[in-house]
Amino acid sequence: MLVHLGGQLRAEGDRADAAEERADELADGAGPNREAEAEALRAALGEQRIQLGAAEREAAEQRARRADGERAYAELRDAHEAAQEELSALSPEFFDEIESLKYAHSQGAAQLARYERLYGRLPPEQTD
Repeated sequence: MLVHLGGQLRAEGDRADAAEERADELADGAGPNREAEAEALRAALGEQRIQLGAAEREAAEQRARRADGERAYAELRDAHEAAQEELSALSPEFFDEIESLKYAHSQGAAQLARYERLYGRLPPEQTD
């Protein structure tokens, strides 16, 4: 889209230059028709300059929006990469290890319960 606007800007600029040259040529000539034609060309040139200014402003706004979009994309890409890095630790092996730890914990808790039934609860440790 920016390339298209750039082409339009160049074309309008070229047309404006050509109109200005033609107006100058006509102004140097003689006769009332030439003067009227020169004025019409000057008016058209003014209108083209207004359109050119509007197109330049639009192109600047498009560049600013694109830059904003690129910054937002970069932020999202970085956040995505960070999340993927964090999640890479959560491999199937990680979950297997969690299951092993849960099983070992339940086995330890069951053995502790058997010991407590046989020998009673241990008194709390005293700290000095």
